[in-house]
Order: sequence, then structure tokens, then C-alpha cells
Amino acid sequence: RSLRIVQASMGRGSAKVTAAVEAVVPSGMDVRDPQAMGDFIRRTLGEHRIRLRKAIVDVPRQDVVFNRLSLPGGSTDELAAMVHIQIAKELPFSKEQAVIDFAVVPREGSGTLDVWVAAIRNPVLAYYKQVAEAAGLSLERVGLRPYANVRALSALEAGPGRQGAHVGVG
Repeated sequence: RSLRIVQASMGRGSAKVTAAVEAVVPSGMDVRDPQAMGDFIRRTLGEHRIRLRKAIVDVPRQDVVFNRLSLPGGSTDELAAMVHIQIAKELPFSKEQAVIDFAVVPREGSGTLDVWVAAIRNPVLAYYKQVAEAAGLSLERVGLRPYANVRALSALEAGPGRQGAHVGVG
């Protein structure tokens, strides 16, 4: 297991990597303990002189229920209502036990939309919030690790702008 941190500078619609760190999680450390994990992240940030307070955390795929729905077009509010009704039938747990988000992919020449829905159970999200707090970070966003890895690998050069850290544990 390792901790991967990518520091990025945010500019006009793009992110530029300014630092990347991988640290091996010490054997015997309980990664399920948010305080221990947060302390490890804080120490790692300090060792690499990354002094930021905002973070995006990427969760492993196994911690997220991810489904594709095909839905008719509609307003944003109508679409959100349709997602919540439909996903309740697809989840292996009550939708009240999770945070649900979705992204829409329009289909050419069709009245339907592909909607990718992600659901993270509340205790999993609470763990990541506790880890961020223990690390002294403000959790700005939670994302999926496969997407984060693609974004990190596609960034080629550093540039000016706002900065934030991207944290992934695997």
C-alpha cells in the first residue's frame, strides 16, 4: 500500500502538476484508523514541503457503487429526481445511507441520456472527512481513483495559479 499525493496548480480550466509524491504506508499502521492515516498524511506533506490546506481525496473503486442509467432528457431538477428514483432500485442498500452524485453524457441523435451515477456510503465518506481533518486539510471534493490517476498522468508541466493537493491511498 502507498500514499500518492499530487500537488497541482489550477489555472484557466486546467491543472498543472507542481509536485508528486509516493510514500509507502508503514507496515503495521492501521489505515482504517482515520487519526493514524491523517497523521501519516500530515507528516508526509511536511517531509516534502507541501504546505497546502485544501485537498481532493480519491477513493478506491471498491468503496463506490457505480452505475450507468439511460434516462429521458429533462431539466437538471427533473434529471436529479429521475436519478434518485432509479438508483434507489439499483443500490444494494438504501439511498439514504449514501451520498449520490451523477454526470450526464448526452447521446447524439437520441432523446435519452447516459447518466453515470456514483454512490458512496455515509460511513466511507465520514472516514475520509476524518482523515482530512486529522491531516489538517479541508476536504474540497471526493473523486474516483481511476479518474484521478488518468488526470495525474496526463499533466505534463507546472504553471502558475491556485494550488491544491490531490491525495490518493491505494
